[in-house]
Amino acid sequence: MTVPANDLRALIAAFEKLGYDVEGLLRAAQLRSSDLADPDMRLPCETYPALISHAQQERFTPNLALRLATVIPIGAFPLLDYLVVTSDGVGTGVRQLVRYFKLVGSPVVLDVRENSGPIEIVISGPSEPFSVEYTVSLTVLHLREESEGRFAAVSVSFSHRPDDPMEFERVLGCPIYSGTSWNGISVSPSAWRLPLRRRDPLLGFS
Repeated sequence: MTVPANDLRALIAAFEKLGYDVEGLLRAAQLRSSDLADPDMRLPCETYPALISHAQQERFTPNLALRLATVIPIGAFPLLDYLVVTSDGVGTGVRQLVRYFKLVGSPVVLDVRENSGPIEIVISGPSEPFSVEYTVSLTVLHLREESEGRFAAVSVSFSHRPDDPMEFERVLGCPIYSGTSWNGISVSPSAWRLPLRRRDPLLGFS
């Protein structure tokens, strides 16, 4: 499988903000800066593990996926971010992500489970912790920003144990459960109905 080069550009820019040697990371993944300049370029999924492994060898950072997510702005992923910010609310935005995630060829799969209690945003696909932590962190942080700070998850579930669960709880603002049977985010019905600040459904995709 392959992923869009734009997704990797966003990740590389985040590594640079965290003070990593970007050129060294690209060499480790057998890439050049020019490889990321082509908007139609797609890269092997194996590129990500190579980057992460080299970055952690260069300078180990606990909760690296979380740290990267905190410095990636909305708009770094043009199509998916557009789908969210033009939605009328959190629930609609998440459903747009679920619907269109496959368009970008991501190996990560999103789904929504509506139970009698909290609504669950389920993350499946790659089993490595980084992908799960990265997707969870971006989702929670960007929904919080687009709801003007009002969005908060009920909890986050990981089938693995993060490096530092307490840091996740502090940054994401909710309990973190490790060793669970699923990966994802639990959201209350009231948070699911929160409006987004730049909502404009007429500009969105149906």
